[in-house]
Amino acid sequence: MLNKLKCLLIGYGNIAKIHAKYLEIKPNLEWYWYDPYIKNSSTDHNRVSTLDKLNLFDKIFILTPEDSHYSIYKQVRAKFNKDIFIEKPAIVKHQEIDLLEDPKVFIGLVERFNPTIETLKDNIEIDKIINLDFSRCCVANAASPISVLKDISIHDIDLFFYLTQSRLEDQKNISMNFSKNTVALQLSNKNIISRFIWSKDTFFKERKLIIRQTNCTYVADLQEQKVTRYFYNSFNQTISESLYVEKGSPINNEQINFLSQNPEYVVGNRSHRFLLSLLNYD
Repeated sequence: MLNKLKCLLIGYGNIAKIHAKYLEIKPNLEWYWYDPYIKNSSTDHNRVSTLDKLNLFDKIFILTPEDSHYSIYKQVRAKFNKDIFIEKPAIVKHQEIDLLEDPKVFIGLVERFNPTIETLKDNIEIDKIINLDFSRCCVANAASPISVLKDISIHDIDLFFYLTQSRLEDQKNISMNFSKNTVALQLSNKNIISRFIWSKDTFFKERKLIIRQTNCTYVADLQEQKVTRYFYNSFNQTISESLYVEKGSPINNEQINFLSQNPEYVVGNRSHRFLLSLLNYD
């Protein structure tokens, strides 16, 4: 009989409960949680009261607020030498950058595991890309109080570097504008102009990406998990083609990777370093 994989969730807020939902349905796995700020919970049966026995676990998830990730990581790493999952963004200060060098850290850049992105990555031609447009907006009343940059920008920044394989040092022409809880960013290098809009002031949730190439345009809806390619046929007619997306939960896909014996480590070194530069943008 296989030994059950034991996971510990540090922090038990909204994102932790989503992770717990998917961990619950995985075979040969037990999950526990720790959160000193929660007094009572319906899941107290698998709660741990201290972090004194981390060596009993195989994998640890750090799912606390962004500003606490680094301090908890240091506390955990001092006692635990196995894989650690850290919710995005993993760091918010330059002094924390050593975390990105840890070979057993997996950062929760969940959009990489969105089937929509897998379809895009299989179809786009990097050398033909001239423009990317990202939009990520959410219902104002449902948004967390964390700043827009800290809270939601990291996903699209990471997708930009992941899809284009651009170098961090090539992103030289940067402009950014703020209006209440909305941020607009434009950056360019010698080949690609990219635009980003992030907002907590919009009417409905939106997670979209448009990739314009010299030969076609891709429009991707990351929520609906749909990708459409637009191009001209030989008669100069506009053709729209729906590309196949094998729909599924990005968080579940992410967990499957992290929980495997040989996970593909996702760190997002370039995206986190770029985010740090934006947080210090003048």
